[in-house]
Amino acid sequence: MNDDESTRYLPDELETTYSLNPEIRDVLVEGRHDELFYSEFIKKMRIDSGGLTVNVYPIGERVHVDDECVISSGYDVGERGRILTFSSIIMDWEYEARSGATCIADADHAYVHSDLPESDSLIVTDYSSVESYALNVNTLDKFIRVSLRKSVPSGADLYDLIVPFLVAVFCARVALHKSTFNASFDESWFKKLVTTHDAGLTMLKLAVGGSEKRPEFVALVEEWRRLQSTVIELDQRKAVRGHDIAHAIIAALKLKNHWADAGVVEGALLGCIEAVDLSEEELFIKLTKRIS
Repeated sequence: MNDDESTRYLPDELETTYSLNPEIRDVLVEGRHDELFYSEFIKKMRIDSGGLTVNVYPIGERVHVDDECVISSGYDVGERGRILTFSSIIMDWEYEARSGATCIADADHAYVHSDLPESDSLIVTDYSSVESYALNVNTLDKFIRVSLRKSVPSGADLYDLIVPFLVAVFCARVALHKSTFNASFDESWFKKLVTTHDAGLTMLKLAVGGSEKRPEFVALVEEWRRLQSTVIELDQRKAVRGHDIAHAIIAALKLKNHWADAGVVEGALLGCIEAVDLSEEELFIKLTKRIS
């Protein structure tokens, strides 16, 4: 057992644990927020585990995967990188041990620029992240009527308003991440750009701050446009950064007071998701099969 924390195991220790205890079905996720989300789904759907012991853990509380291992595997240091790294490690185990762990990671930008390992123990979100499961007409409609207690706009109208903006910004984020620019986006820009036709391009200009004449910026814009043309063939929710959704809604609806807090809006949105709707998504179908 790892000396740093008694509840965490080294990968080879978990391999032994799963081999000796075939009834264990650990679900390893990125963080506490994800743990609550997936645990709530399992609880509400009353999944029959058939005598299996199912537990959901944030990766950092169950297994020790150090930064060096993550970097050497080609991933960014962080909980998502640890999940992807651990799911690769598992592939060297015998089938019985592999059955003991299911790794769930946010797809992030994988649908437009894949960085995922081949692992039968890895499941990724159907969209960029957990938060993106709230980006559908029914959930938005429920949020507007139940949470905000408003009758307009409809969930469909709000969806049509914010999705093109969110996709443009997502593609801009991915293009910037792949570029040589050391820059990032400021969510405060959303308020004035959410209804702007060229929001993604404008945000790129703001992000690089005066470097628009550099050849690198031309290449950056070309990559952004290429990504935008690529995502046309996808379910557009696969090209939306989950944490941007709340900011876009706040800007589009001009929300004030406590509703101007992205954390409050995000929490309310997730609370409006119906478990029965999630059960039809590919991730949750795969998860149900692995723990039952």
